Amino acid sequence: MKENYFKVLMIEDSRTFAQLILEMIEDARGTEISLDHAFRLSTGVDLLKTGHYDVILLDLSLPDSIGIETLKKIKESAPEIPVVIMTSLDDEETAAKALQAGAQDYLVKGDFDTNLLVRSLKYAIERKYANDMLRESEQMLSAVFQEIPSLIAITTYKEGLFVDVNRAFETITGYSRNEILARTLLEIPLFHSESDREGFQKILKEQGFIQNMEVSFRKKSGAEVTGLLSVRRLRLKGKECLLSVFTDISERKRIEEHLRTLLELQTSGKKD
Repeated sequence: MKENYFKVLMIEDSRTFAQLILEMIEDARGTEISLDHAFRLSTGVDLLKTGHYDVILLDLSLPDSIGIETLKKIKESAPEIPVVIMTSLDDEETAAKALQAGAQDYLVKGDFDTNLLVRSLKYAIERKYANDMLRESEQMLSAVFQEIPSLIAITTYKEGLFVDVNRAFETITGYSRNEILARTLLEIPLFHSESDREGFQKILKEQGFIQNMEVSFRKKSGAEVTGLLSVRRLRLKGKECLLSVFTDISERKRIEEHLRTLLELQTSGKKD
């Protein structure tokens, strides 16, 4: 969409009201708006198949469709296009339901002017764009979350309930995601002992965070894994949680131990 230009598909069966909308759009200053008009839902759907539109201005009461079903049919035909619905004064309950069903905004017939109309259409386009960008961003972050080679776990702060884990968590610990989610740290014996878990919580409480602390966890198999643990607090949907990142250094520790043993043997040999 070009700046200060957008194309509208209006689906409205009242010629009088459609003319009023057209006059409002012609009066709009600083914004160029192109308008196509359909009197029936079926005609509007046909126009959506052949034309490009930035926003749809939709009356819910049409000759071939009435109520929320009108919006649902439009969303099925063009899910990517934002919709502003128009409703009568005594139909605000339906308007609220339409917002829940995916409409971006609604206008009450006879209760808006040119400025409000243009503002509502722009808002619908911008909000839809922002929602799409947010969804893409969340998908990208989710992909990154899953592909990071370090173990990552999100747990609730108070209960220690697992909210999410990445693939590396499954690989390193041996626990599947389904085994972990909705269970607590008390139920999953990752710590060697209760005192280890309490010590971890004490440090977190005193410092508010943990940065690259060397710790050892127990895998599902019972084997030990050593790594560097970092923990930060965050809020998810209003609930305080912990983001834990664990980098496995078990192999590095084994190499270090092996080198240490070799150095000790060499030192001992020289003394002999």
